[in-house]
Amino acid sequence: MNWYKTAQTLEEVRKEDYENDLAFEAAQYFSIGQNETLADSYCWVFINGRLFVKKGNGTHNSNFGHLFSNLDRIFRGWYDTTQNLLSVVVPRRYGDDSVFTEVDIPNKLDKALRRKFGNNFEYKVF
Repeated sequence: MNWYKTAQTLEEVRKEDYENDLAFEAAQYFSIGQNETLADSYCWVFINGRLFVKKGNGTHNSNFGHLFSNLDRIFRGWYDTTQNLLSVVVPRRYGDDSVFTEVDIPNKLDKALRRKFGNNFEYKVF
């Protein structure tokens, strides 16, 4: 299954269209900032208390790979200006199936994201 570009907006991603929860969550993630409006989106990572941002094309690895050794150990995501959504991927340990929410976003990261992108967005935490 191709999870990338499966929907133009988060609203269009419907659980019944996916074979399992992992595929559904991946489709949700890829619908924020990584769809047809990529030029108006921002890829970001939060490393050692510092926010790094790149507008437009690229992946976290291609944009910031020189800054980290393990993508799964850092907060990262996309800001989609068209949908006013900001995805946040919470670092996980192997085998951790916890469900994360906005409460799990560190205050320092929240402040950095709001300084950069303003307050007119909704978080979607993965």
